[in-house]
Amino acid sequence: MKEITDLIIEIDYEQIATYNFPKNKKFGLITIINNVKYEFLITLKDNSEKLLIIGSGAIPPTSKHDRSRPLMNRHSWEFDESTICYNDPTLYIDDELVGPWGVGTIDDWYLEKIAMIIEEIAKNIHIKNENLLFYGSSSGGFCSLLLSTLIKDSYSLAEIPQLNLKTNWRKHYLLLIKHCFNGLPEKEILERWSYRLKFIDLMKKEKYIPNAFLLLDYSYEPDVDMQYVPFFQELKEINGDITDKIHIIIQWKNKGHTPQGYKETVKALDRVMEHMDSDNKKSNTKNKNQIQIMQKIRNLFV
Repeated sequence: MKEITDLIIEIDYEQIATYNFPKNKKFGLITIINNVKYEFLITLKDNSEKLLIIGSGAIPPTSKHDRSRPLMNRHSWEFDESTICYNDPTLYIDDELVGPWGVGTIDDWYLEKIAMIIEEIAKNIHIKNENLLFYGSSSGGFCSLLLSTLIKDSYSLAEIPQLNLKTNWRKHYLLLIKHCFNGLPEKEILERWSYRLKFIDLMKKEKYIPNAFLLLDYSYEPDVDMQYVPFFQELKEINGDITDKIHIIIQWKNKGHTPQGYKETVKALDRVMEHMDSDNKKSNTKNKNQIQIMQKIRNLFV
């Protein structure tokens, strides 16, 4: 963390919601839950009404990433909004793991703890869930979808995300079984924890459809055949109206499983934020109308 910022704050989880965090300055936050270290790089801006939370993808095969340091892709990118980059401590479990997906251990789901911490930070700076936007690509896209399912009314933009870790990411999935689930039989793992490994299973568990934008590249056949098509087929089984909740953005890059650059990402994020503003405006109008109706009803009895 020291390689990224000179200002590092280490506090207990219970202190986060009321701590006086610095504004308009990048700083690191470290908190420990169940003896697991959670690390965040944060910039809180006075003039920001939204909070952008950025997750990292897997460690590339050619990367020389130091395993003793947090992995925070895009931490140097600048945004108009307040931002949080988070490290997934699953990577600290074993050096064989290159795609952590927030899985954690049998007894401790790390992504759930990340969601808890982010909710406390948002509470601290008075940002409502409907102004939280989770973004990431590949593994970070998977985590973004799950986080927006755990934190109700929030939004996610998931670029080329995995949707089911069991399919074309089989090699890494088996490493998760080995190191995160202590090599338990696959059948038992899927019966008890499939919601950590498959986006649609978490939706079923939570009985909730998140506000999710999926940015997909249809030029890469392994993702299309083994991730996207099966997901859309299973989506039909979900109870509830997905029309206004799950949004698909199709592009044709012919670059394989590769995320966009900075400028394209900002454009995609702006598009989602415009939708967030529109949703919030509709919600506020609906609430205002409901209040006016209730007041009229009360007046009848005055």
